[in-house]
Amino acid sequence: MKVSRERFTEHRQRILEAAGRLFREKGFDGIGVDGIMQEAGLTHGGFYGHFGSKADLAAQACAAALGRTADMWEAMATGHSEDGLAEIVQSFLT
Repeated sequence: MKVSRERFTEHRQRILEAAGRLFREKGFDGIGVDGIMQEAGLTHGGFYGHFGSKADLAAQACAAALGRTADMWEAMATGHSEDGLAEIVQSFLT
């Protein structure tokens, strides 16, 4: 069954979020594609429509997580806090 572009994008985001969480919890070798797809609420068969391999997913999930962290740190550094660096360090350590 063909899905809309919006649904495809939503599914891809759910896979990336589930993979990022599971890779942090279990490591790259501790979880398989089937477990990631199950966590995302999708079937295993749809995986390769989104990613070329588990390694491709791992690279994209890491890039997405690092991008969110960089955005968060930038907001802290330029935000309303008087000491943005201290806020970034505190965030990192917790």
